[in-house]
Amino acid sequence: MSKRGRQQSEDDAGRKKAKIPTQLLSRPLVASKWQEVGVSDFNFEQDARQREAVRNLVEVEFPKYHARAKVMEEKRVEKETKLYEQGLRAKHAAMRPTDVALRLMKEKNLDLYRGVKVMGHVPGILIGDTFRCRSQMMLTGLHTQPLGGIDTTKIGKGRGLKSFVTSIVVAGGYQDDEDYGDRLVYTGSGGNKGLGDKTQYKDQELTRGNLALLHNAQHCVPVRVIRTYKKMDYSVYDGLYDVDHMTKEKGVEGFIVYRYHLTRCPGQEECHGIKVEFSGGSKRTEKKKDRVVCLDISLGKEELPIPAVNNVDDMLPPGIDLEDVPLAARAIKEWKQDPAPFTYSPELVYDAEVERPEAPPPPSCAAHDEVSRLNRLSKGVLPYTNKTLGGVCPMLYECADYMGCTKGASCSQRLTQSPMAVKLRVFKTEDRGWAVQTLEKIPAYAFVSVYRGVVYKATHPDSNDNYAYSLCRRTDYDDAGNYVEGGTHVEVKYVITGKTKGNLFRYVNHSCDPNCFIQPTLQEHKEKDLPSIALFTQRTVQAYEEITYDYGRAFVDHYLGGKCKCRTAVCSSREVVVDLHSKPDTKG
Repeated sequence: MSKRGRQQSEDDAGRKKAKIPTQLLSRPLVASKWQEVGVSDFNFEQDARQREAVRNLVEVEFPKYHARAKVMEEKRVEKETKLYEQGLRAKHAAMRPTDVALRLMKEKNLDLYRGVKVMGHVPGILIGDTFRCRSQMMLTGLHTQPLGGIDTTKIGKGRGLKSFVTSIVVAGGYQDDEDYGDRLVYTGSGGNKGLGDKTQYKDQELTRGNLALLHNAQHCVPVRVIRTYKKMDYSVYDGLYDVDHMTKEKGVEGFIVYRYHLTRCPGQEECHGIKVEFSGGSKRTEKKKDRVVCLDISLGKEELPIPAVNNVDDMLPPGIDLEDVPLAARAIKEWKQDPAPFTYSPELVYDAEVERPEAPPPPSCAAHDEVSRLNRLSKGVLPYTNKTLGGVCPMLYECADYMGCTKGASCSQRLTQSPMAVKLRVFKTEDRGWAVQTLEKIPAYAFVSVYRGVVYKATHPDSNDNYAYSLCRRTDYDDAGNYVEGGTHVEVKYVITGKTKGNLFRYVNHSCDPNCFIQPTLQEHKEKDLPSIALFTQRTVQAYEEITYDYGRAFVDHYLGGKCKCRTAVCSSREVVVDLHSKPDTKG
């Protein structure tokens, strides 16, 4: 019998830090991190002077030269047009005033980094600084490419000379990009239509900027990330990102692309930019306005409403009637009810064959308080600190009345017994049914939801559907809390399924690269065969990111025919041509 499960593992493979010449890197944001790549302390007095110079250039000098350039270009175009009409001169295209201003300021030696490319933070530029055009970024040294999204420099001598990337611009020009804020999947350059729909039309090559980004990954050299919002006509500097690894795979249009997986370096200010969407017109990636088909799928049963969005077809979520559809959505199209029977329930329902577990009697003496009892059950460590879980464990014990606690729902060690506190919504996917999405940023190891549904004996006929989850401790840990490679055998007596009755949890989809994990939890009793199934984040989850966890390979093989559709970089079914984590023989 196949059940949705979780087998977590740790990646112990570490990358060797490379020594980069100190003079090629600017100030460290986290000194201990950058000392590993040979960076000395930064002169903050010098940075303050440079800060004043940057702001003066961007806010005072550039607007002045831009206004002058606009007048100059208008006069030049007018003169060229007259000569063209008289047949005395070939027709010349007009130049952008920003480009003219850039040329004028360079002629006056007003650019701050003449021929010198800085790796790391650029002195004088802070996270969150905004720029109105590429010319401003070029003059300050933040990004020196007038059109390209990858800016490179070379380090070393002779045969040891290698190219590295100093900065990248995320502007929505590639449909295979994925922007999650603190995490970023950045598509290499080349092979797409620069104008028009910007779709990919040929394979990319591992040369120039693409090869340089791979060098950053191999030598642990971070890159500056600038996000550009063309509709709002500005760019924002969002700090340094590590290039974790690169994959070579077939993209959305079926051509080979190089995808670089970046993670924001810790210790920096929070991202100031919003995630960048693909700005092309491909029918496969075209952005649609969200169609809210239900304002609350729980119908008032949860403290926070759970809206539903369907931009794919005309089906309503299970259990939602036509009268639950907002008037605005009714005016768009005729919606269809899901024929599958389903009732939303925030409470556990026990089948007639399952005896509901009873709580042990409260302690008869006050020799130990509830904290001491919980510590003893949790092997000396309280489960939660500031509403976050301390880590994964085979079975989590929460505080309860039977331990002598009288705080009730206000107890900080009863996190999964509290109402759902994260703003979530469900949305329809192209080929994975309904899914769950967060509407706000969620920190790592925070509680998301607990699975509610019907509890059956494992031998019951209704216990083997694709919504069923085995009720037991985590199989990838032994009873002592030690991680076990390959998992351990656990006898499963009961399962929970949300197929016909349950809560939001039933819509959380599988992913081979999940952002959440399953934590079996004992709440009001100590019956280890009947734990609650709680969902926690395993990393920071950005707003509007889909909530996922790993069902396990057995589920994918049994219910999905071995073909996963999560489409993550590490998807077990993704068509990956080659995964490049090692140094190539190519020089550059």
